[in-house]
Amino acid sequence: MSKIPKESIEKLVQFHDEIGKAFKNIFEIQKENQKVYDNINFPVAVDVFEAGETILVEAEMPGVLKKDIELSILRDALVIKGIKNKQKNERDKCNYYCIERGYGKFNRVVELPSCANTGQITATLKDGILTIVLPKIEDRRGRPKKIQIEGE
Repeated sequence: MSKIPKESIEKLVQFHDEIGKAFKNIFEIQKENQKVYDNINFPVAVDVFEAGETILVEAEMPGVLKKDIELSILRDALVIKGIKNKQKNERDKCNYYCIERGYGKFNRVVELPSCANTGQITATLKDGILTIVLPKIEDRRGRPKKIQIEGE
């Protein structure tokens, strides 16, 4: 049996160490990319339209649960916030070739075309569509209003 030269063994050990470092770097980059991806908002497509005396906002929310959506309104802006969680199942053990569906946090501010009666807003989630019905009210800002003076 022939003896392996010491230089060959050293080169093999060095190669092994370099491969180990390369794989370690790949996994670290993958973890960093996942952290960045988790903080990216995925886009929420909306339609805003009027029907009679109401403003309707329809937002696509496929795979989002009602408990994960938060709605608020401030002045003439409707805020839709939430999170779309990746569903855990047997596919988590698979090797994907393509992933195009978005997951993570979302935050969408929708500018309303007119004032809404905030006390009568309703929202429903059905078949992946969030429908928000906002009854319109007359905008009285910028219009003069007489004020009665009380007293003597």
